Amino acid sequence: MALSTTNVPGIFAFTPYPNYNLTLQSGGTGGYTQYWAASCNASVGLYPNALIVTGTFSGLSSRVVTLSINVTPSSVCNPGGGGGGGSVATGTFITLANNSLVLVQYLQPGMQLRAYDWTSHSFVVSEITSFSSVTIDNYMVISTASGVPLITDQNPAQHIYVIFPNGTWAELPVTQLQVGDLIFKASTSTWVRVTSIYYHTGGSYTMYDIYDSYPHNYIANDYLDPLKM
Repeated sequence: MALSTTNVPGIFAFTPYPNYNLTLQSGGTGGYTQYWAASCNASVGLYPNALIVTGTFSGLSSRVVTLSINVTPSSVCNPGGGGGGGSVATGTFITLANNSLVLVQYLQPGMQLRAYDWTSHSFVVSEITSFSSVTIDNYMVISTASGVPLITDQNPAQHIYVIFPNGTWAELPVTQLQVGDLIFKASTSTWVRVTSIYYHTGGSYTMYDIYDSYPHNYIANDYLDPLKM
């Protein structure tokens, strides 16, 4: 069964986690959790019939469920204080050590994250040693052909692992990333091509710095992300 979700156009923007295929045995049951976050500019209030969940069965008709969404005030969307630039944006999903997902704004020091050891070429556990929010006036959206984009600030101190079209490898400042470069997708351990990069300047946005123990990287929206240098 293929599960997909969409929000009704014209209401407000959500940040969805990718769609999912759920395998069921004949007569069996199953479950799947999909995470959604309203954008910070969404108005507070109840939005009836805002989310449509569709389940498509092989050889059978689709089943559709319509849900309402209640948006409540959140301090994580209210900028406060200054800073020299952050890492990932509010609404970014970070992968924990148990492979579950949590929005970056709800992280705390001491939490265990899923990380990748380039020496052993295996996933390992790291621990958050420091975590803070900053307010910046710009952001960049890194999109690939696979999954949701990665949103960070235009700060060369923020790095990302990259394979260039010529096959060479580097840990590169995000400001030097180009369309056609490959970045690491953690869930499939594959390199996916960057299809577009959008730069925006102006406004006020909350970003989050994550510092963790060895190997000093974490998974943000399914992309392997080194900590800020």
